[in-house]
Amino acid sequence: MPALPFPRRRSSPPKRHLGLVLALIAGGAIVGLTTEQFAGADVTTGDRPVFVPIDPCRLADTRPAPNNVGPRDTPIGTAETVTFTAHGTNGDCTVPADAVGLSLNVTALGATEQTFLTIWPSGTRPLAASLNPSPGEPPTPNAVNAPLSGTGTFEVYNDRGSVHVVVDVNGYYAHHDHDDRYYTRSQVDSLLSSAPTTTDDAQPHPALVHGRPIRSDALIDSSGNASLFTELEVDPRGRPIVAWIDQTAGAAMVSRCAEPSCSTVATTAATQANSATQLIDMELDSAGDPVLLTSGPGNIVSVHTCVSFCVGGSTTDFAGAARSGGLVMTRDDLPILVYENDTSDEIEITSCLDPQCISSTTSALAPTGNLADVDVMMGPDGFPIVAYSNDSEGDVVVIACRTVDCVGSPAPVSTVVDSAGFVGNGLSMTMDADGNPAIAYRDRTNKVTKVARCNNPTCSGPDPASLSTLPSGDEGLAMDIAIASATGLPIVASWIPTGVAPSRLQAEICLDLTCSSSDTWTLADPGGVTSRPSLAISAFGVPMAAWIDPVDDHVVLSYLGGASSTPNGWD
Repeated sequence: MPALPFPRRRSSPPKRHLGLVLALIAGGAIVGLTTEQFAGADVTTGDRPVFVPIDPCRLADTRPAPNNVGPRDTPIGTAETVTFTAHGTNGDCTVPADAVGLSLNVTALGATEQTFLTIWPSGTRPLAASLNPSPGEPPTPNAVNAPLSGTGTFEVYNDRGSVHVVVDVNGYYAHHDHDDRYYTRSQVDSLLSSAPTTTDDAQPHPALVHGRPIRSDALIDSSGNASLFTELEVDPRGRPIVAWIDQTAGAAMVSRCAEPSCSTVATTAATQANSATQLIDMELDSAGDPVLLTSGPGNIVSVHTCVSFCVGGSTTDFAGAARSGGLVMTRDDLPILVYENDTSDEIEITSCLDPQCISSTTSALAPTGNLADVDVMMGPDGFPIVAYSNDSEGDVVVIACRTVDCVGSPAPVSTVVDSAGFVGNGLSMTMDADGNPAIAYRDRTNKVTKVARCNNPTCSGPDPASLSTLPSGDEGLAMDIAIASATGLPIVASWIPTGVAPSRLQAEICLDLTCSSSDTWTLADPGGVTSRPSLAISAFGVPMAAWIDPVDDHVVLSYLGGASSTPNGWD
C-alpha cells in the first residue's frame, strides 16, 4: 500500500453563509423557508414578506475583467452613490419583479482609505454602516438584508477613498398572503421525517430541518480511475470544486459543480499526464481558479496554477520528494508552499515571488527526522501558520511566522501544543471564525483522535490550546478538519484503518466546543479503505465531504447533516 499523505486544510477563515434552512416537499412543490419564517399560533393573516432562497449568484462585481460582472468596472469613489438594479436579469442573477428585498453577501475589496459602505433602497441615505473596509485588509464580506425601492433598485454609498464591491444574492423576499393555513414547526418535521430518502443527482442537496437531514451524495466522477487523494473547496459563487488524482493518466484532475447543489459537474485535467501521483493540497486564487500542490515521479514537487478553470495555466517544479504538506495564497495571489522534503528530511517553506511561482525562495523551517505530517494556513495577520509533527518526537508543534516567508526578523514563534504520549499523525489544520487555529490529529498512545483548539491566532503562550478527544473513540489516520460556519463547532473526517477499528471513512461532527458529544456519519465502510477524505462547508451551510469510493474508485461528494435530536446551527 502506498504511503498516505496526512495533511492539511483550510487556509482562510471559514466563510459564513446565509444557509438554506428548509426544503419542504409539499403538494409536489419545493417551498424554501428559513427558521425566522416559521409562523407562530398568534400570527395574523395578511400580506407579509417571506424569504425565498435561490442558488447563490453574482449580481455585480465592479472589478475590471476578467472578474467584472454587471455594467460597472470601476471602484466606487469618495462620497459616491451607485444604483444597482435587482429586478429582472442583471449580472448572473434573475430576480422576479415581485421581490421587495434581497438577502445579500456584499464584499469590499481594495479600499484605499478607512471607509464605510451604506446599502439602502432609495431616498435619504440612513446614518448606518453596512461594511467597514480598511486599506490592506483581505476582502471584507458581510451579510446584508437590502429592501428594494419601488422600481426594484438599491443604493450603495462609499464614504471615503475608493473601493470595489462584489454583490452576491442568495435569496429574495416577496409578499405572501398568510391566511392561517400554514404548517407549524412540528408539522413540518413530521412531514419531512416521513419523506422518502433520495440520492438522485438532480436534487443532491439535503432537506434541512430541525434534526438530522437526509444525507445526499453527488457523483463527481465515475471513470473508476480515482486514487487515494481528494481536495475540496467552494468558489466565490458557492460551487464545490473537487481535485483528485487519475491514477491511470497520472494526472491531477479538477471537477467543478455548475451550481452549489452539484447536479452538473465539469472535469478538466489540471496537470499533464504522468506528472502527478499524489495530490497534496488545493487552494483557490482571488478569481476562483484552482492552484494545486502535487508530487510526482522523479522526486518532484509541483505547483500548478489554473487559468479559466484550467483551460490554461502553468506548472513549476521543485526538486524533492514530499509526502505531506500544504498550500496557502497571499493577498496578492502569491502561493506559499510548505512540505516535508523526504530528500533533505526537513520541513521547507517556498515563497513564490509571482503567481506562477517562476521565481521563489526556499528555507528550512524545522528538521523532521522521519515521516513528518505538516499543514499550513494563512493567519489573520497575513503570515503563515504551520503545524507539524514527526515520528522522532511525537509532539504537535505550531510555528507562527512573523514574516511572509517565515525567515528573518522578527523570528517565527514555535510552540509545542501537545506532547502527551505519541501524537500528531494525520495532522490537519483549519481556522475558526475568531482567527484561531484548530488542529485534528491522531493520538497513537491512546488510540483516539484529538482536536486542539488554539486560544489565540498564533497558538502561543503558556496556555496555547484546549485539547479534546473525539467521543467516538476511533483512531483516525488520514484526516481533514473544518469548522461549521453557523456554530463554530469542529468537524473531522478521517480514514479509520483496519486493525484499529473496522476500516471505513467517517465524518464526526462535534455538538459542543469541547467535543464531549458528537454525531458520526459513515461515508464508506468496506475493508481496505485507504483514501483521505476532504471537508468544506457548502453554500447552504451544510458540511460536505469529498472522498473516493473504495469499491469502484469513483469520486463522491456527500452533503451531511446534523444530530438526530439536537439542532446544530446549520439546520
